[in-house]
Amino acid sequence: MDNNSAEKNKNLCKGCSLCCEYVCVEIDKPETKNDYDQIIWMLLHKDVWVYFDDKNEWYVQFNTQCEVLTNDKLCGIYHNRPRICRKHSQDSCERYGEGTIYKKIFRKKEDFIQWLKEKKVNYNFKGFEH
Repeated sequence: MDNNSAEKNKNLCKGCSLCCEYVCVEIDKPETKNDYDQIIWMLLHKDVWVYFDDKNEWYVQFNTQCEVLTNDKLCGIYHNRPRICRKHSQDSCERYGEGTIYKKIFRKKEDFIQWLKEKKVNYNFKGFEH
């Protein structure tokens, strides 16, 4: 990215820190009772969400702010930020991008269990119910 693009990017981000307030990691699509139980376990943790997108790719999202985000919601190490941050584009961001990144999001275990029930998925182990 050249300096002009970097400055344009920085100006577009001014006042917005949505992409700096969480970390997402792709996970395997759940298919077994163990997988469902693991997602329920994840959702029992504060500020952890699970979602899948339009491509049916599954992610766990940890809602935690970047430690170098300044009080005015700008990157404190903008010119030395990690490559993953440099590759981020407004075309795919939550503020300027099109649509939502979530097809279905689970913010708590009850959301996920309700979805499993709607899909008629047998997610409980014998003799145990969530």
